Amino acid sequence: MKVYGWLPGGNSGYAWSMGKRYEDRITGPYDPRDWIPDEHMTFEIAEAENAHGRYAIERFTDETRQMLPQFWILAANLADKPFDLVGRMSWVLHYLPIVSERFKTAIERDFPGVMEFIPTEKHWDYDRKEPFDDGLYYFGNILPRVPAWDPEKAIFSEGKSPVRPHFSIRPHGQYIRYANCCGLPIFRDDKTLDLLFSQDFVEWFQDHKFGSWGFEEFHTTDGV
Repeated sequence: MKVYGWLPGGNSGYAWSMGKRYEDRITGPYDPRDWIPDEHMTFEIAEAENAHGRYAIERFTDETRQMLPQFWILAANLADKPFDLVGRMSWVLHYLPIVSERFKTAIERDFPGVMEFIPTEKHWDYDRKEPFDDGLYYFGNILPRVPAWDPEKAIFSEGKSPVRPHFSIRPHGQYIRYANCCGLPIFRDDKTLDLLFSQDFVEWFQDHKFGSWGFEEFHTTDGV
């Protein structure tokens, strides 16, 4: 079975904002009394199970669920409608994908339990001066965490962030141990937080024409 990573493209950028205007964007320095998504979004760890095994999940805390809908999503340079996915599938947890009702309905039907959502009506296309589309959009969070990179062959680099240590995978050390992935269609590596996708997910995404994003195939070391 093939495993893929995410190639940036499509509607890949947005800003957290207090309103619809460009000058309403949230930028530092921050008042320490304010709740800021980039600084204060939090997750809690739990456990899940499927036919292939047990794995960790990381879900929104109640505080994050309460606070996120207060903020606007302000985006520019969006492609032609419909906008099914705004933002990018990043290792940065607070950079959430913003998804349409169509995307949410489809993934909950076809791949239940791999994402959770928080509804928002505060989405704004800065160029067109209008909402992304009619109706709700959703802050999305990918739940599963598995030790996907093969520890015997993967090559890691450690970032120097003073806030949270971050490990990344070097391009010549991108080897997946598929047996660790619990047959999941979409998941994060529990060390690097990279988002990874099964072949079934990639084909599903492309069949539904959710956007012009690309995927890169990684090596698997266990021949599954």
